[in-house]
Amino acid sequence: MPVVPIAISGSRYMLPANHFMPKRGPLTIDILPPIAPGDAEFASSRALAEAARLRILGVLDEPDLLDEKPARNA
Repeated sequence: MPVVPIAISGSRYMLPANHFMPKRGPLTIDILPPIAPGDAEFASSRALAEAARLRILGVLDEPDLLDEKPARNA
């Protein structure tokens, strides 16, 4: 069975951190092309998760937080 990545954008605007009540705003749901069982990404669960994550990041206007380097203690 294929894995279908889904990207949801606008939810941070609707419910910002440290707020209890959501506010009205646009919410977009993108259903992305499936990752088929025959694709190389299906070789491992980590590879499949990474492939889905990268496809989702490709449509979102957000930074890749895994690319950020942790701050060094001086």
